[in-house]
Amino acid sequence: MCVVSYIKNQDKFYFTSNRDIPKNRKIAIHPKSYRVNNRALIFPKDPDAGGSWIAANELSLGCILNLKNKKEIKHNSSRGIFLINCLTQKKPKEYFNNFDFTSTYPFMMILLNLYEKTLESFIWDGCKKNINILNVEKNYLWMSSSIYEEKEINQKKYVFVKNNNLDNEKDILKFHMENQFNCSKNNQINTASITQISGTINLKEIKYYDILNNNIESFVLPK
Repeated sequence: MCVVSYIKNQDKFYFTSNRDIPKNRKIAIHPKSYRVNNRALIFPKDPDAGGSWIAANELSLGCILNLKNKKEIKHNSSRGIFLINCLTQKKPKEYFNNFDFTSTYPFMMILLNLYEKTLESFIWDGCKKNINILNVEKNYLWMSSSIYEEKEINQKKYVFVKNNNLDNEKDILKFHMENQFNCSKNNQINTASITQISGTINLKEIKYYDILNNNIESFVLPK
């Protein structure tokens, strides 16, 4: 939700996401398989809205990062629900372009499709939509502008680019553990979990690190 990395190492990839949330927010339901719009998905579920910040099926995955709000919305629609529904669509780009985001807070959605070998970012900034085609062979780091300042984002991206050891599960997890949310001015937010999805020509596994309860679980992706 708040710090996301995509690492490509030869024929294998690692997609890792930190979830930074207010301390008074309910703990997520650990990942499990669901049927949504007649598609099998696996994801950790937000117990309040029922959506998720990261989800996957056998050939694609997506995650959501919250962006800085430009205005308050009284009855906002869930970004996590949109992500889940988008991953069940045959044409997610068309679904995104046709969706009415009038009552949705700004976000960035990252979608990886292994069948089409595409990596794309979908941005709703509160006023307009934008889609960027990314290089599936490159490494990326994204951070939520809703809680991280631009200076800190640039600093962490610099460290990320300079770090040549981020090519395996252990070192990638270490990087994400070292970059848990930490703000001395606001101790009401913490990193609750880290989710890592890995695979080759197919998505193979989700590892879920429940930081608050010091628990690790592994899940095979549904087919």
